[in-house]
Parts: sequence; C-alpha cells; structure tokens
Amino acid sequence: MKPSEALNSNRTAIRHVVESHRACNARVFGSALRGQDTDGSDLDILIDPTPETTLLDIGAIRHELGKLLGVPVDVLTRTCWKGREGMGTFWAHSSTPM
Repeated sequence: MKPSEALNSNRTAIRHVVESHRACNARVFGSALRGQDTDGSDLDILIDPTPETTLLDIGAIRHELGKLLGVPVDVLTRTCWKGREGMGTFWAHSSTPM
C-alpha cells in the first residue's frame, strides 16, 4: 500500500495517536504529500512536541502509526533540524495538516 493511501484512510486515527502521546499539529510532508510515493515509500510526519513530550513519546508515535498504517513511518519535529539553517521552517511550510 502507498503511504498516501494509508494516510487518506486514517487521518483521524493518526491525529489521535499523536495527541495521545503529548504532541500536536501532525502534518505530512515528503513524497506522500507530493503524490510521488510508491508502495515502498515511508510516510513522513512532522509534529509539534509539547513541553511534556519525551523521546519515548515520539518513538511510541512512530511505532503505533507503523502498526496502524502498515507502512514505515518517520516522525520528526522542527527541532530535528536545529543547527541546519532554515530547514525546520522550510519543512513546516512544506507540510500539510492531517
């Protein structure tokens, strides 16, 4: 299954998983957003952590979404690009809310 198909069928469930692990504002970016994904592609999700979000939460989001969707999932935050001039802003503006 293409990640974009899994995404389109599960948007509400994806938001629920993200919010149940103390994060918010789930957005998709990458090949699934551009319509260039294939059956072997992963789903790229950008989230906003809250002050309570831990690395374990982010790992749990990735794990639960992978099981739910049946496709590989990458979960990133804007802070993943800290030190890389403008990248967090770029991806934030190149993403679409769930």
